[in-house]
Amino acid sequence: ALEKFGHGRGGKPFYPYLGSGLGRGPLVELADGSVKYDFISGIGVHFFGHSHHDLVEAALDAALRDTIMQGNLQQNTESANLIETLLDLARRNGALLEHCFLTTSGAMANENALKLAFHHRAPADRVLAFEGCFAGRTLALSQITDNPKGRAGLPHTMSVDYVPFFDVDDPNSSIATAVGALNRHLRRYPRQHAAMIFDLVQGERGFYPGSRAFFVALMEVLRAHDVAAEVGVRGHAAAAPLAEGAGESTGDGAAGVPALSRGATASLPAPSAAVEVVADPVGESLKDTVSTLDPERMTPIEALVALSELKRLLGR
Repeated sequence: ALEKFGHGRGGKPFYPYLGSGLGRGPLVELADGSVKYDFISGIGVHFFGHSHHDLVEAALDAALRDTIMQGNLQQNTESANLIETLLDLARRNGALLEHCFLTTSGAMANENALKLAFHHRAPADRVLAFEGCFAGRTLALSQITDNPKGRAGLPHTMSVDYVPFFDVDDPNSSIATAVGALNRHLRRYPRQHAAMIFDLVQGERGFYPGSRAFFVALMEVLRAHDVAAEVGVRGHAAAAPLAEGAGESTGDGAAGVPALSRGATASLPAPSAAVEVVADPVGESLKDTVSTLDPERMTPIEALVALSELKRLLGR
């Protein structure tokens, strides 16, 4: 089955893995009937485990709906409800977010955020990113992802300047080094940067968390230069908190808004329904536990204890 699948798609899969689509808790069933531990967790999407009863119920409810296409021409109540839920969760901790733009993947979220940033900073044509970052695999995001193999054979689509990432073993020096590098890029290319992509945790070459002090120091420099900070985790979710007035309508409801808000984007009822289910548990039950995670002060044992507490709260 794997060989046939690889031939059909024009190349073998990265891993010799072909799932049956079934799983329970941390376990998944493969097409050959074997059962394996899912240590990759769907690259993050199965955080609550497989066959979680609330998520299965949400998926079944979504499957009963007939008008499943939701894009630039059509939207259903799922999108409206999800936007309201996500904005409410963000504001509970004081975030000044007024808008939420749904999309179908991390890569599309990054692409849309870049459109917003470039629209606001036109004619700027450069972006900033961290060394060792991962942004995605589209033509644009392949240029940002700090991996030359991912750009091999592709045309140049975007100019990127890199800033060193946080060093947990030398936090103060790494902050100074990163701020210095950022200022040098901004001086070398004045008013040519539209945004900087922030990995809150880098996972492409290991597991490297940043710190609040590190990110704040860089964002203060960016704010002084009116450069957007695009925030994500390994490229799978992103937003573009821009300077005041960015992306606002000029009065006719469309003329001043970037093309992405009128272009092809979509959200689907099943994922939307699933997020609705997990939003409140994450936002409420886990808020205190998650807020205590501090990579600068936490030992490996303390991290394991924190993860155990998360599992307890999730009922896993």
